[in-house]
Amino acid sequence: MEVNGYIISSFADLEDANLSEANLSGFDLENANLRGANLRGANLRGANLRGVNLSGANLEDANLRGANLRGANLIGANLIGANLEDANLRGANLSGVNLSGANLRGANLEDANLENADLEDANLSEANLIGANLEDANLRGVNLSGANLRGANLRGANLDFSCLPLWCGGQGAKIDSNLARQLLLHALAFNCGDPEYAAIRKEAREYVEDSKHRNEIKW
Repeated sequence: MEVNGYIISSFADLEDANLSEANLSGFDLENANLRGANLRGANLRGANLRGVNLSGANLEDANLRGANLRGANLIGANLIGANLEDANLRGANLSGVNLSGANLRGANLEDANLENADLEDANLSEANLIGANLEDANLRGVNLSGANLRGANLRGANLDFSCLPLWCGGQGAKIDSNLARQLLLHALAFNCGDPEYAAIRKEAREYVEDSKHRNEIKW
């Protein structure tokens, strides 16, 4: 099928194509080459983008709800404000991607590579992040409520003002000492009259003193 003068099909070569605002809902683009393509505001809802090369593509404000992006290459892509709700991104490469303000609610990001990605203020509630690599990612202000972070790599990630899940789905996540101190510091910031809590708080004080957030708690 032809859209904006381009033949849209699986394995199509659409490098640097201008598909801004195009309606590609439900299209089969498996293994297509969309490197550097302009898909700003495009409708890709439910599209098959498995194995697609979207490196450097502009997907700002694009609708990718329910799209299949399994194993896709999105290195350096712009996904600011994109809707990826319920999308399948399992094993996708999102290294260095800008996902600030994006909607990833319920998305499948199992084993995805999000190293150095910018996810500031993104919605990752109910997302599957099992085994995902989020090393050095910017997760400031991210909503992770109900997200499954089992085995995820959060070393070096910025989680300031984010909402972390307080359930077993967060168990086994890999963190560094800075994040460990930050999380422990917040756990010790409550006003609890229990003597055992007070004793633990006193013993842990030395460890959290190296946290950049140490001045946020009154001892």
